[in-house]
Amino acid sequence: MSSTATAANTIAPALIAELENEGKTTRTVLERVPADKFDWKPHEKSMTFGHLASHVAEMHSWTVNTVRDPELDFSKMDYKPFEPKSTEDLVAHFEKCYNDAIETLKNAPDEIWSEPWSLRNGEQIYFTMPKIAVIALDGTEPHCPPSRPAFGLSSRE
Repeated sequence: MSSTATAANTIAPALIAELENEGKTTRTVLERVPADKFDWKPHEKSMTFGHLASHVAEMHSWTVNTVRDPELDFSKMDYKPFEPKSTEDLVAHFEKCYNDAIETLKNAPDEIWSEPWSLRNGEQIYFTMPKIAVIALDGTEPHCPPSRPAFGLSSRE
């Protein structure tokens, strides 16, 4: 490719369409999370309702990492889960992660999708696969639907 040619972006639009479709449902679910139930747990071994809601809200941030970086190494990160103070905070966090993912995908050239991406914890490698497979696995939304039902069941208790 010459330095004046632009990189092709034919794969990302399909991923964006999927993300937009699932994003509507995720947004609707998160808008219905009552802040006064954030500390509730359906079982003593379960995460709190607020933690699960935050987990669902931030899933799109994984898309950014997958596109931008060659790996996610838990040993090199200082992850602190988002702790919303209100339903509005939760939805705003979702919107930021969602919009960042859309913008990242819009700028992702087709060439990156065959690059390897690894999930690891220091020397322990959980998996390495092409970025497109990671996105299909859980980088855009396929991970989200299983979390939403757990989340929905929790809200009915």
